[in-house]
Amino acid sequence: MAKKFLAAMAAASAALPASAQLFGAADNYNTFVFKDFKGYSSDVEGKLAVGGNLTLENYDLGLLNPGGATTVVGGNVTWKNGTNRGDLYRNGSTSLTNVAMANGGALKTGSPFSFGDAKTYLMDVSSMWKSLQATGQSYNRYGGLRLEGSNSNLNIFKINKADLRGIWGVEIQVPEGASVLINVEGEGILDLPNVGYSYNGSQDKGKMVNVAWHMPDISNINMSYLGGTMFAPRADVKGTWGVINGQLIANSWDGPTQQNWARYKGADQLRLETGAVPEPGTMIAAAIGGAALLRRRQQKAKAKARAEA
Repeated sequence: MAKKFLAAMAAASAALPASAQLFGAADNYNTFVFKDFKGYSSDVEGKLAVGGNLTLENYDLGLLNPGGATTVVGGNVTWKNGTNRGDLYRNGSTSLTNVAMANGGALKTGSPFSFGDAKTYLMDVSSMWKSLQATGQSYNRYGGLRLEGSNSNLNIFKINKADLRGIWGVEIQVPEGASVLINVEGEGILDLPNVGYSYNGSQDKGKMVNVAWHMPDISNINMSYLGGTMFAPRADVKGTWGVINGQLIANSWDGPTQQNWARYKGADQLRLETGAVPEPGTMIAAAIGGAALLRRRQQKAKAKARAEA
């Protein structure tokens, strides 16, 4: 039992360098899902990673972050009409119809990383983010959600999913250039409102690189628009016609929502100010400590059994 625990933790950390990035293997991906991805008549401006099967029609990938491992698929690929601007890795069957491979892209077998290890790591990150204390204030202002923080580096907010119901917009007011992490509490289904999202009064896509929405326990999300990165590792996301200005990490995806490449900039602040990214050394130390505790408990149980015999 202890050996299995150690092995699992070591495997999760082995794929990460000493200077681990915020999202590990998913860090340079516009969209990263553990299971299936279905999309049509739209695009992902950056790179796409799919742990399950990929089904696309009239779809483009990699416009603003081309080359290299643009698309990585753990299962089968079925794609009609579109462009892949880089290499396409896959482990299952491949059916491509009128799909152009641009930017020197080629079909490759396998994967440059382990989806299983990536998921283990991201779930650890999610658990850490969930435990962070709020540093900013959130309240309803004239029917809109208002988030106010004063930290010039990182502002953490904690809201309930009910706070997003029936609002006309989301206003984020923090020092210019500061990173924002919004922890959304609640389980079950979340219907994201089709409203405007502003950062210091601006709805510019370039501002949304500072914003991340963390939804650790939500199982299903229905949405058409979001300003910022969505980190919802347990959620099956259903999108409609609309836009996400940020990265997306989820369990699965289905829909035509356009996914714009706006990489979250909060990595350094989260890592340095809160320790919210599990570095490999920390994870291994925790694994060793956990394994040692487990061995002591087993030894005590055996000793007690012998004494009672």
